[in-house]
Amino acid sequence: MHMAQHRRRPGRALFATAALLAAGAADAGRPLQTEDAAVLDARACELESFLARQQAEGEATTRAASLQLACGVGAATQLGLQALRERAGDSHAHELALLGKTALLPLADDSAGFTLAYGVRAARPGSGTFDYAGHFFTAVGTLPLGPWLVHANLGTAHERAAGIDSTTWALAVERTGLGRFDAMAELYGDDRTAPSWNLGLRYTAIEDRLFLDASYGQQLRSGRPALVTLGLKYAF
Repeated sequence: MHMAQHRRRPGRALFATAALLAAGAADAGRPLQTEDAAVLDARACELESFLARQQAEGEATTRAASLQLACGVGAATQLGLQALRERAGDSHAHELALLGKTALLPLADDSAGFTLAYGVRAARPGSGTFDYAGHFFTAVGTLPLGPWLVHANLGTAHERAAGIDSTTWALAVERTGLGRFDAMAELYGDDRTAPSWNLGLRYTAIEDRLFLDASYGQQLRSGRPALVTLGLKYAF
């Protein structure tokens, strides 16, 4: 997770978790945190939801629930809106994120794709009002290698609550076509914290329509913060 190595108050942990979950949600090929270069076709849409739980030794457990709608709008671009609710101990927060991706080199089954992902977030701590919380820009590349997909990210993210700018990175490998399953592994992080690893599995419940997924990962630092997610996606 993109969390500082010192212990945080629950409120600060909430916003740090939100920054990660929003920044990786523009169409990250759940349950990966790593972005992929695929962009929705014009008038194609996806409704996506997930539950997340993060726990570290000596820190309050953070739970999050997300709902996101993304649609292709033409010009090799998709836009989406994400609503995220989090709770850590007695603290809670809500976030809204406007997310997008634009393909600079469209991804194909037999050729690499290159995409720019971007987003801006607004947060409401407790019963307060929504206010600007941060933004991100990420360069995304995907390389198909038969049944394998390799994804690489390099970007920048601003987190207002912490008052920092970070360089973000991620690398993921995805194995498709295992019957109804896709399996994946990734390593991701930024220039301020220890990296994290993540393992994921995606199940096709209805071909080209309904997908279920789960992931488990840990950050490589003392206390070993662990992140578990369960999600689903409906394409229409």
